[in-house]
Amino acid sequence: MKKILLVSLVGLLLVALAVPTVALKFKDVPDTHWAADYVYNLVNRGIITGFPDGTYRGNMSVTRYQAAVMLDKLAKSIGTGGVSEDKLRDLIKSELAKSAAGKAEGWSIGGYYQVRGLLNKVIGDGNRTIAGQYRVVMDIAKDLGPDTGFEIGLDTKTNAGNLAFGNYDIVANGLLDLAAHTTIDDFGFPITINLSQGNGDQYHNEDMIQMTTEMYGMTVGGAYEYNNGLIANASEQYSMIGAFSTELPWLGESSISGSIDLYQPVGVANPLASGGKKQANVKGVAMPADGVKVGGKLGINGSNSNALYVAAMLTLDDIWNTGTMLYLEGYKLGGQWQTALGEDYVGTQVFDEVLITGAGGYIGALLDQKVTDNLDFAGRLALNFTGTGLGTLQTTWIEPKLSLQSSDLVSVYGAYRLMLNNVTNGKTDRLELGAIVTY
Repeated sequence: MKKILLVSLVGLLLVALAVPTVALKFKDVPDTHWAADYVYNLVNRGIITGFPDGTYRGNMSVTRYQAAVMLDKLAKSIGTGGVSEDKLRDLIKSELAKSAAGKAEGWSIGGYYQVRGLLNKVIGDGNRTIAGQYRVVMDIAKDLGPDTGFEIGLDTKTNAGNLAFGNYDIVANGLLDLAAHTTIDDFGFPITINLSQGNGDQYHNEDMIQMTTEMYGMTVGGAYEYNNGLIANASEQYSMIGAFSTELPWLGESSISGSIDLYQPVGVANPLASGGKKQANVKGVAMPADGVKVGGKLGINGSNSNALYVAAMLTLDDIWNTGTMLYLEGYKLGGQWQTALGEDYVGTQVFDEVLITGAGGYIGALLDQKVTDNLDFAGRLALNFTGTGLGTLQTTWIEPKLSLQSSDLVSVYGAYRLMLNNVTNGKTDRLELGAIVTY
């Protein structure tokens, strides 16, 4: 469905009608956004309410169920105010037809194509090389009934074909993700079961069965995971996970989540026995003011400093009303977290790369500036350290990027990435030009 056209079409119906002003504002729809008037007219009419985290998610696909709810609310809101239900139906009939064209009942398909050209070592050490790459990302979902369905994810970008940056840019070791979910409500409380196989958003292949439920205002659950195709530490293949998450309404829009994990190395019968590994992780997020988000993470998998990691994050989202988003993060990592399993919990740096720094630290920054409605500037910086304390600066990553939304479905971009080795004084860089087509 061309969501922009549909929202604009319905918004034009409402813009001429006097509607009361409400205080609800979405974090991701500033007043300067081109669709803000249309979106908030629908909010004022009670047609849309957004998501519990205060976002509108305007780039997310709309299901036919969601469209049915919005259209029903719209028809009731307009009532007999000069627009009949038949006329309204005719007005949006073509858009709904386009949404349903080529799709079987209950299916949703989305994704994007990406092509890019790379000029490596523009000023870096070594010989220049030129290469072209493509990427296809597709997400297919099938709704099988109430709270039941399955998803298939395809991503052709793997660890093959990396240029100039060694093992960086690794996204996955395989092409497909498979997942299924259902909810059972036969015990007086709902139990959601998730099955998954593939890479997910991690850096190795994994098979997982997970169960969650709502209890005492929290989401609690457990999982059993089999890891294979690990980049590092391939002997640790099994894990059992207990996890929880909950919102903290007395602290505003805040939440806390955590997990306790037991890793079972190959040849060890019991992860609680000698040779097994235990670790705990906790993450908290708070929003003390509009557009301000602070967060922290802590991980423990042993009794010494090498078994710890701590992290802090800060997001300032358009607090100056200039279309500027600034994100800062810092990590202090113990050496025992420098494995592929640790990456599941520590995460990645602002370049979406694996945090491989040894026992040291990392500082990252991301700046996104809306220049015009269609032109966007982004800049990224990553500083990687090794050694005790904050450590010695090892590498510096810098990347400016310009993106142009040339149409609703097509964007083009140009980026330059420079990596400096502060130990050897070496440098590696690349110039990238590309285009992304969404569908």
